[in-house]
Amino acid sequence: MLALTFEVGSDRVAVDVRRVREVVPRVRLNPLSGGPSGSRNVRHRGRVIPVIDLHRFIGSGECRLT
Repeated sequence: MLALTFEVGSDRVAVDVRRVREVVPRVRLNPLSGGPSGSRNVRHRGRVIPVIDLHRFIGSGECRLT
């Protein structure tokens, strides 16, 4: 299995690449009004896309710029 790995807080996470649609560069996330804590949105290719900011979702604060 080929996996995409990344860190969320101090945890390392792996996702099967067959479940990944696209990896985009780091972008500015905007608050999603009415959504749960950690939910954001981003404008990408002319569309507004909901995003779960995993760092905020698990209470790890801002995601590092790495």
